[in-house]
Amino acid sequence: MLTQANRDLPEAALRQLGNNFVKRGADQNQGSGELNREESMQNFEPNADEREFGATVADHNADIRKRPMKFAYASGSQPLAGFTIKRGVGFGGFGDVYYATSDAGKEVALKRIQRNLDVELRGVRQCLNLKHPNLVSLYDIRYDDEGQAWVVMEYVSGESLQDVIERNPNGMPVDQVVSWFRGLAEGVAYLHDNGIVHRDLKPGNIFVDSSLVKIGDYGLAKFISCSRRSGQTESVGTFHYMAPEIGLGRYGKEIDIYAMGIMLFEMLTGRVPYDGESSQEIIMKHLTAEPDVSMLAEPYRSVIAKSLNKDPEKRYRSVLDMANGLGLASGANPGPQQVFVNQNLNTADKNSAVTAQVVAPAVASIPEEPIAKAVRELLTKANAKWNSPEINFPAKICFVICFVLIMMSVGGPLLGFAFVAAGVYAVYYVVWYLLNAIGVDAPTRTVDVPVNAEVVTPVAPKPDERLAPAVKRARRPKPINKQQIAFEVRQSLGQQSLLRKARDLTGSMLMAAAVVSVVCVLTMLIGIQNLDTAIYSWGPNYAWMTLSSVVAAWSILLLSKFWEKTSGDQALRRFLMLTVGLGVGAFSFFLARVLMFSPGFVLTGIEGPLQLTETNRLLYNLDGTPDLLAYMAYFGTLFGGLRMWLHADPLRASRLRFFSTLIVIGAGILLHTVLPIPKGFLIAATTAIAVQLSSPWIDNDERYLVKKKLEQRQLEMTS
Repeated sequence: MLTQANRDLPEAALRQLGNNFVKRGADQNQGSGELNREESMQNFEPNADEREFGATVADHNADIRKRPMKFAYASGSQPLAGFTIKRGVGFGGFGDVYYATSDAGKEVALKRIQRNLDVELRGVRQCLNLKHPNLVSLYDIRYDDEGQAWVVMEYVSGESLQDVIERNPNGMPVDQVVSWFRGLAEGVAYLHDNGIVHRDLKPGNIFVDSSLVKIGDYGLAKFISCSRRSGQTESVGTFHYMAPEIGLGRYGKEIDIYAMGIMLFEMLTGRVPYDGESSQEIIMKHLTAEPDVSMLAEPYRSVIAKSLNKDPEKRYRSVLDMANGLGLASGANPGPQQVFVNQNLNTADKNSAVTAQVVAPAVASIPEEPIAKAVRELLTKANAKWNSPEINFPAKICFVICFVLIMMSVGGPLLGFAFVAAGVYAVYYVVWYLLNAIGVDAPTRTVDVPVNAEVVTPVAPKPDERLAPAVKRARRPKPINKQQIAFEVRQSLGQQSLLRKARDLTGSMLMAAAVVSVVCVLTMLIGIQNLDTAIYSWGPNYAWMTLSSVVAAWSILLLSKFWEKTSGDQALRRFLMLTVGLGVGAFSFFLARVLMFSPGFVLTGIEGPLQLTETNRLLYNLDGTPDLLAYMAYFGTLFGGLRMWLHADPLRASRLRFFSTLIVIGAGILLHTVLPIPKGFLIAATTAIAVQLSSPWIDNDERYLVKKKLEQRQLEMTS
């Protein structure tokens, strides 16, 4: 059983538990096996992994609505005897959904079951006889002439809770929250009273029809039983709403209460309590992080906190208890038609309702500064152009070399111009901010919450008004995303034998040494130092630059080989890179002493400290040449400040990344103005280029094969 001690588990155990979540739950969007995946009748719901492309949930939904839909059956078709299709209304992992009418004129929704036939039909049969005003009705299962199964359902034409949340990004009006939550609680309580767990509660599954809240997509629900409570073999639900114990294959009605707590928080604030840039990050937050409910006032704060407890035994024992915590119910009359209404409300003065305050942040709208926006767009286009097939690898090498040469020749004046431009922009930005941003505050929004607000008792709809859980918006199964591919690749790298890793590392180190040798030869030939036929005039300089760069590249490659199986702890990796930089600086200093060589400066106008102060006397000699501490400070700061290990990440966007290399060069030159080190930025740039060219890289073809492998695995799980 999961408890609040999850955060005290060993890191390996937490990682394994997260892996169970991913393996069991990530495929739910592809219609796999027992999973309660999103079906076509619900809103498109992008996960956090997809937000890396800069889109919001609403943006994704709008994009999906614009996509053309192609259905197997056209309007007027009669694939199922007794029903005529009017139009297609959505797609799903199990099949298409159509709006249709019976021969007698009754409006229904027909869902054609194409995949996971046994899974879908088993869940539908369990729920065929459920009747409640807050549940979408399932009428029958029919088979066409080809033996294809169709589910005949109530057709719901109203919007979903997801639609309402999207329209209210800062939180829904409190009266709407109370109305939606009461209908949700009544429907879920009915399912629990009948021994059924929904397992996939989320805003996309909750609809409204003629002011009546209806719960859909409970056709894959499971019966609650003591013997099967821990026998679940596959995880269910959507990551943002999945309870922690689902990763262990355990489920009960507590997972529905957990999902209701998530939705209540989302309705009040407009966001989910656990979000992240990848499914793994979201899952780990569910397992270890505590929800931030500090912006909410009582009773919402305590109710949501208790509903989201990591230990299911410490959550509310029933939906009725949760509603009581909100003041929406007092007492419980057993029976499937239980309505959570405060009995004293009928006789009380409705104008004397007790109120609570919900405090949520209001988002201020500050426009993006136009110059920064233009530069960002320009860099985005340049990066896309650089990574496009139009620029081949040799051209990239030539471009980087030319850029380095230009910086060597006119780096000083350009750096001075950059400082002046930065100062002018800073003054401009302050003026722009004062003119455009001052006065645009982001105050907290305080709303009086009628805790015992007037209750709208569900009214059973007329027979011809009962509509099916089809959504007006089509939904396509989500494709395999970049995070899933990255996770699979890193898992594969982590399973390699030590011999294989040692062989790859040796090859990378030899390649890095060769690249460094060539790059240093090019820098020498181009005129960093006047050459003549005497080797002693340029040999020490070449040996010093080459060996310093090789040691730096080898250190990064060695650490990166241990880190390639996981994204890792950024702070720890920066610290280790700082240590590597200190070592490289010390090695470079002592190597110059061994070679009896004093490196010279190459940046015009930047020739070391002009005046020795008490501070830099510790770093520089009286003649202005850097001492040991100066070398260590320069390379330690450079390596610790930059994420140098990313140059060896096998999942980097391209083998040689121009902008990453440019950042290393720019940072080296900028640091040179504070801690002048002869040819320090050249050693850093040579190291970055060598690491990228010598380290393993998963190209697009290999990633495509990994993607197809994941898709095949999902297909096998559903068969």
